[in-house]
Amino acid sequence: MAGIITSNWQYKLLALALAIALSWYTYQFGDYELESSLVLKLEVQNLSEDLAFLQPPPSSITVNIMGNLQELNTVKGMRLSAVMDLKAFDSPGSYTISPELPDIPELRVYGTVPNVRVWLASKTSTTMLIEVWHRGELPEGYMLSSEEVSPERAEIEGAEELVKRAKHVVAEVELSERTSNMSRALPLTVYSGENEVLSTGVLKITPPLVQYRGEINPVANVKAVKVNAVISGQPQIGYYLKELRLTPSQILFEDSLYEEHPKNYIDTEVIDLEGRSSSFTQNVKLDYGFTPPAGMPTGVSVNVVLAKSEAAEGSSLNATVALVGREDIYDYMVRPPSVVVQSSEFQQLTDEQRTELEVRVSVHGLSPGVYRIIPEVLLPGEVKRAAILQESVEVTVLEKE
Repeated sequence: MAGIITSNWQYKLLALALAIALSWYTYQFGDYELESSLVLKLEVQNLSEDLAFLQPPPSSITVNIMGNLQELNTVKGMRLSAVMDLKAFDSPGSYTISPELPDIPELRVYGTVPNVRVWLASKTSTTMLIEVWHRGELPEGYMLSSEEVSPERAEIEGAEELVKRAKHVVAEVELSERTSNMSRALPLTVYSGENEVLSTGVLKITPPLVQYRGEINPVANVKAVKVNAVISGQPQIGYYLKELRLTPSQILFEDSLYEEHPKNYIDTEVIDLEGRSSSFTQNVKLDYGFTPPAGMPTGVSVNVVLAKSEAAEGSSLNATVALVGREDIYDYMVRPPSVVVQSSEFQQLTDEQRTELEVRVSVHGLSPGVYRIIPEVLLPGEVKRAAILQESVEVTVLEKE
């Protein structure tokens, strides 16, 4: 048997190589037809100047094509586009459109071409003052002396319904760990009154970027005191506190005032989240615990961003974060003050069992500072598995006044 296999092996290898070469040639250049798919970029043409998209149209469509391997490779290398011609539409409404495909012989499409549904609305525009929102805080001993954006206003153009909902045009700047002046181009984002990001895919912002300049200086003879947002209540079931922004986020005390009224933080008045299901912005008063000198801020602006959990109804619960291991010599702040826990097994719980859910963080042995800590979740009833939506919380430990 071995002799049969090994005899004349040179001729057998040559025959195999010729067979492979013939197969490859037939596959590449012969009439052997294959089926494949092709993604075509979707171009919009002839949109009326009086109309705008209410929702972003798809950026591409996928069609089924056929041909031999060489033909398919040629077509896929052409970077072809389909056209969505809107010249027949001059009034608001919802329309179904069949895109026009490139008219070239190499493109052989089989099957149906997907239709595209678009929502058109009356177009309008407005101009708005550009706001600057801060993320993070400057290191202790530094202050933001001044800031400006150029230009100061932006034009928002698009569907009338979306433009009417636009309440904030925002340039967001990160302050964390900054100790020197900043000059940079920042993108603009449009927010609704509920702090929902409105689709930049259908709203045109002019200019799309602004030049931001911020002057950061070390401070002497002053003490920066953090502002603490006092939260009460829980959002509507299925919603959670995603983000909270304070402007300003700290108050400067002159040394003489700080010696007279030493403070680790200044509380805001209570911000009630009970039953809320949408984001909001409001001005809240500061509780100094004494009458502040003229010129010191009496309030701050609070941006509360609520988000909807993607879990099925009844399968998510809000829980206040409890701190375990407190020491009397320290003050503690936790952000966010509550988190969302999700489990499909929550749907089987009674209202009383739902109240047994606990989320806690151990602060035992922590010295003054800021920490990111993963909470511990104590599940109620017979629940075995759950996931916490916020992976960690921020705990600030301060020496008591």
